[in-house]
Amino acid sequence: MSFEIHIGIDSGSKTTKIVYNEGGIIRSKKTASVICKAPKGIDNLKTLERTTKNIEENMVVSVNGEDFLFGNIALEQGKEEDIIEPIRGNLLTDIYKSNGKIRESKESDMASVVIAGILGLIDTTKTFDDLPDTIVKICTGVPIETSNELIEELQSLYHGIHRFKIKNLATGETQTRKVWVKECYMIKEPIGTLYDTIYDHEGLPKMKGDKLDQSVANLLTQVVGVYDMGYGTYCSYLRGPNGAILKGCGTNESAHKSFIFELSKDLALLLKSEGFSNLDLPNQYDLDNATKSKVLKVRLEKIKNFESVMQNTTRRFVKNNIARDLENYFLENNIETLILTGGPAKDFEPYIKEYLSMRKESQVKLKVPEDPEMANANGFYKYLIKKKR
Repeated sequence: MSFEIHIGIDSGSKTTKIVYNEGGIIRSKKTASVICKAPKGIDNLKTLERTTKNIEENMVVSVNGEDFLFGNIALEQGKEEDIIEPIRGNLLTDIYKSNGKIRESKESDMASVVIAGILGLIDTTKTFDDLPDTIVKICTGVPIETSNELIEELQSLYHGIHRFKIKNLATGETQTRKVWVKECYMIKEPIGTLYDTIYDHEGLPKMKGDKLDQSVANLLTQVVGVYDMGYGTYCSYLRGPNGAILKGCGTNESAHKSFIFELSKDLALLLKSEGFSNLDLPNQYDLDNATKSKVLKVRLEKIKNFESVMQNTTRRFVKNNIARDLENYFLENNIETLILTGGPAKDFEPYIKEYLSMRKESQVKLKVPEDPEMANANGFYKYLIKKKR
């Protein structure tokens, strides 16, 4: 008996998102895009000190006798000098260029750490030990400038057998696993959102009743742009009978970082006016999470005007930064539909719509996926299922 699992993975600059099928139910998980070497004494953390026992918050991964922390617990317990973060917005590909922080660890070992961390998030992996013929198929996105040569090298790291141990610090449970990554697809990141928009989780074009969804039908013949608001990547495609043809792409690498920087400056002024100091400013991960929840707490105190500050910063950022990409890329390339994706997409949408409305000659239609933060991961999963059909 064998067990096969398909996993769509979007390992972004702040959050790693996965989509998979468990018993016919589509499930998703997410955790911080961070890996670090486990500090000495990590096993001595008392169970009672752990506020939650789920694996996402308590995972220790062991590869070749070396312990690593993956995800949220790496942020919580890792030392700053040992933390490995995405450099160009993708944890899976950035193990290849981690600025020496991996030190003596082999790149192949780091690939196993990533695979272990992702599989550790999935409850179904508890059955792996009983299924020696476990097959894993993954699809993820790569930065749009990634060369085919680098893609092939990265795929070779993930293909094949991976052996590792996963320990849950809260329960003390340790599992030894061996999995076979049979297939590994790495496609340009924005294609994930394109697939999520056009296909369902069965890998078929989205239907309304017994007819093709009209919005999908339109996309099949239009010049479509995809703008990832999470990291500032953008692509345009011409959909036709033979599928998506890439017209062009680019990366505004500073887009998200600049937005967080601008928001931090505005927030510093707000906190100062309410009696806080710069030492109370949240780190980039906490601030990123606050932009999603619209709630920011400092010293356990809710900051009343945070959402208002965020709205003002967003409007200004669209006018001074995002507008350049709209003018120099999307409008210049006659984009008919622009899909906004990534975590902040819904926050940016009204201000981008406001900007486009001032361009009388612009007929660009905006489209935002139902869950823009998960759109790429959903699309990567759908890519796998479509391949399977």
